[in-house]
Parts: sequence; structure tokens; C-alpha cells
Amino acid sequence: MAERDYYEVLGVTRDAPPEDIKKAYRRLALQYHPDKNPGDKAAEERFKEASNAYEVLSDPAKRQVYDQRGRVGVEDMGFRGFASTEDIYSSFGDIFADLFGSAGAPFGARGRRRRVRFGPEEFAGETFGNAPDRGEDLRFTLDLSFLEAARGATKTIRYERLRRTAGGERAPAAETLRVRLDPGAADGQVLRFRGRGNDPEGHGTAGNLYITLRVAADPELERDGLDVRSGIAVPFWVAALGGTVEVQTLRGSTRLTIPAGTPGGRVLRLAGAGIESKDGRHGDHLAEVMITVPDDLSADEREILLRIAEIRGARRDPDAASRT
Repeated sequence: MAERDYYEVLGVTRDAPPEDIKKAYRRLALQYHPDKNPGDKAAEERFKEASNAYEVLSDPAKRQVYDQRGRVGVEDMGFRGFASTEDIYSSFGDIFADLFGSAGAPFGARGRRRRVRFGPEEFAGETFGNAPDRGEDLRFTLDLSFLEAARGATKTIRYERLRRTAGGERAPAAETLRVRLDPGAADGQVLRFRGRGNDPEGHGTAGNLYITLRVAADPELERDGLDVRSGIAVPFWVAALGGTVEVQTLRGSTRLTIPAGTPGGRVLRLAGAGIESKDGRHGDHLAEVMITVPDDLSADEREILLRIAEIRGARRDPDAASRT
């Protein structure tokens, strides 16, 4: 089923407050939940569609990007829709526990939260309740620099999770996980690692580990989808006469041609020098020209500029010379 506009899916206006969005999703989730529509593929698709819409519109960051760029922008943040109903249950545990009650919830009791301790990376971790036959999920935040997110990186995470012992009990165990990030990782993107959460109290499968990426701002570079923007300092004589200047891109330093007569504020494009997406597309580097003027002119330089000013003045007023 092709996805419709997310506001249309939930039946809310584009300026709907969060409480109306949650209320609309609860209604649709109850109507189309697979447990209430066994074997109905159309209802299951509507359930997934509503869940995708709620995942985006209930998250302020994703909603802002969706309003500006639509589904493409949200995909650039890493969300491409839920792959299964199990993922939906895991993400919206509190909602389904409220809908079905602690006994009738499709995946267990009401979500319960507690703080957990983990390794030296100092991520803010929380656990969320799941079914008795599935361990608790873990959620952490991973900080990245702008360049790490844009270029791609491999990070090592150290944390603790509860593992089932030979005697059937659960005990804290140190874990190390290498996380490979593709180029273009987005702020707010959530990575899921199946089975890397806590072991269940009884028999069953371990919960998942969810890592939310937090990308720091860069003092010189700014992301715009797959494009990267920056300002470039261009001496006024280069802007007037033309020439080249050095530009720092994601892939290193390169020379950018400045056409003669380039004004300040003009944006010059370095094609393909932006972020590479997972499907092979490349963004551009967009360089905004900022004209620089020296404050330490020598006598000779000042004389040259005065002569230029005289010539320019004469060009603007060709009768000036005859009046003097």
C-alpha cells in the first residue's frame, strides 16, 4: 500500500497539537490492531501505516523535517518505516499497554522505566518493559561530531546489560559493540540492534538495543539534506578579477574557481562534494562568497585603490574632468 500524507493517515490537521496526534493514533491502532483483525492483511497494512505516521509526527525533530521536506527528509534521518509489528510494539509499549491493559496487551505489561549503569561512554540509558518471553530493550544516545556523521565512522560502545546465568537468574554483564555508521548519519536517527538488550527473566529472546544519534553542530559546515553549506572568504581583488580560493570539503581541501565580478553572497556549487547516501546519490558543497577587505593597506596599495576610485568615478561621470 502506497503511503499517504501522514497527517491524512491520522486524520489530523497540520497544526494539530501532540495530544490530538496521540489520540488519533490510539483510535486507529485499536481499530486495525492485528490481534483484533487476525489474517486481515489490509488491516495490518493500515496498522503499519498509522504507526509510521505516528512515529514521525509524535517526534518534534522528525515532524519539523517532514513538514519541510516530506518523507525524503525523514528517510535522510534514518527512518524508513517499521519493518514488522514487533518493532511497533517495542516502540510504543506504553500506548498498547494502556489500550489493552496489563493482562491483554499484545506484548506484555505496562512499560516500566528505570535508570541503568553502563560503561565509560556515558550514554543516557533507559530500559522499557516488554513481554515475559522477551527481554527489556535498552536505549542510549551516541554523540557524534559533524564530520563523523557526514563521512561515516565506526564507534565502539561499552555498556552493561542483564544476561541470564546458567542458574536461570539475570546478572549485569559488560558488553562491547562496534557500531558502523554509513556516511550521512542524521541527528535523531535511531539504530536498532536485535538481541543486544537484556535477557528475559525466563525463557525467550533478548530485547533490542536502540541507539539514538546526536550530531554536534560544526562551526564552519552546515548540513542541508545531502548538501553541505559553508562560507568562503574571498579577497575583494579575487572577486573582482577572478581567480581561485581554497575550500575545505568533507573530502579534504580543493580549489574553487571564482568568476570575475562575483558579488558577496553568491553561492557557488561544488558538484558531488557533499554527503553520499546509502543508495549512491551524492550531494553538493554549496559555498557562499564572503568578500574580505584588508585593514592594513600599504602606501602603494592605497595609491592603487585611489587611482581605481578615480577612474571609476570618471566612468560614472564623464563630464567631471571638463568641469575641473
